Amino acid sequence: MNSSSPAAVREECPKPRRLADVFVCGFRTKRMYLATCLDDYMNANALRVRSMVCHECPQGADNRRLARGQPTHGA
Repeated sequence: MNSSSPAAVREECPKPRRLADVFVCGFRTKRMYLATCLDDYMNANALRVRSMVCHECPQGADNRRLARGQPTHGA
């Protein structure tokens, strides 16, 4: 089983804030945990892996700001 796909049915959050929150990734078009999104976003940008869909992802950047308690660009 893929760790980025929620095993149990969880309610989706439009603005995830906790690592266990589930949301729909716009680029991957699937449900995933905020923790997985942040891990992939941080790895893609820190390691400059441009082939990863998470590299410079605006949704990942917004999720990172929300997890830190900061407002997003769209707010």
